[in-house]
Amino acid sequence: MQSDAMILAKSKRVACDGGVAGHPRVWLTLDGDTKQVVCPYCSRLYASDEAEVWQQTDATPAPTESDE
Repeated sequence: MQSDAMILAKSKRVACDGGVAGHPRVWLTLDGDTKQVVCPYCSRLYASDEAEVWQQTDATPAPTESDE
């Protein structure tokens, strides 16, 4: 499954469950250099608001460990 969505990550660790299509929930850690991570299940791109690739203004915040 391929997702073109880029999701704003407000912390270094985010949870991805694939949204509507669904997959097992996985915890991902943003890369220290690129400040991004791609979900291995659904290919969603999570990027820190500090990442150079982040240009969307209609951000969907990613779940963080503190949301659990």
